[in-house]
Parts: sequence; structure tokens; C-alpha cells
Amino acid sequence: MKKLFVFAIIGLCLLSTLFFNSTVLPLFNFDGVEKVCFVSANQYESSDFDSVPCGDKFFNYCSLETAKKSLEDVKENIDGIQFYLNSEDVDSVLNALKATFIYSETVGDVLVYYAYTTFYDDCVFVNGRKINVQIATYQDKLIVGFPMILTGF
Repeated sequence: MKKLFVFAIIGLCLLSTLFFNSTVLPLFNFDGVEKVCFVSANQYESSDFDSVPCGDKFFNYCSLETAKKSLEDVKENIDGIQFYLNSEDVDSVLNALKATFIYSETVGDVLVYYAYTTFYDDCVFVNGRKINVQIATYQDKLIVGFPMILTGF
């Protein structure tokens, strides 16, 4: 009986770690988020969203509050998420995401960081490294994209 109890406890612990990755990204609770963009093949037909077509995708912009309320309904059809922050503190974003910094590069006047976090399941490979967070900083603004910034910067 004790073995069954221990097995059940271990099983519950393992199941809870499976759901950990599907928990809400910390940036949904981050200060300074000006807007959020869900990149999807679907155009969101709500007045709470400003949908912009781009090729075969739609950039569906909304407020942070709308994003929080809509996440459960749209998460199955998301190709990427972008957060636009009024901040230049890349370290606090990386810390909140518990992200592993991979590398950075400068593109014109924009400094771009590449990292990996367990808070987001999808990833891409860049130079043979697993990446699922891209942060672009320009002046006093940040764009944080999962798995990459798909809207441009």
C-alpha cells in the first residue's frame, strides 16, 4: 500500500511538471507592457483586437488585459506572441522568464538578444542552438517575441 501511495505522489508530481510549461508566461504579469500581439493564421473578429493582415498571417494586437482574458480561447491557434514593453531592462525580462541567454547581435540601431526559457514550449534552431525568446531593444522600448519576433522591429 505504501508503494502505491508513493507511486501516486510521484505520478502527481510528474504530471504537475508537464503542466508547468503550459502555465502563463510571466510577461502576462509584467509591469510596463504596452500591448500584446498574437500572430496567427486567424483574424480575431473582436473589437478588442486590431488585426493586421500580413501574408498568410494576422497580427492581432490588443491590450495586456484583453490578452490575459483571451489566452485560453486563442492559444491553440497561436504561431507566436509579441509583448511590447515600455522598458529597456532586458535583464529583468530574462530573469522573469528564467531564460538562458544564448547570444546577442546588433541589427542597425537595434540590439537583439536570443534566449531559451522553459515557459514556452515551441522553439526554433538558430546557429544550431535552441531559441524560443527573442528580445529587441531600441531606445527605451523592448519587443519580446516567442519563439521569435514575427512582427518585425
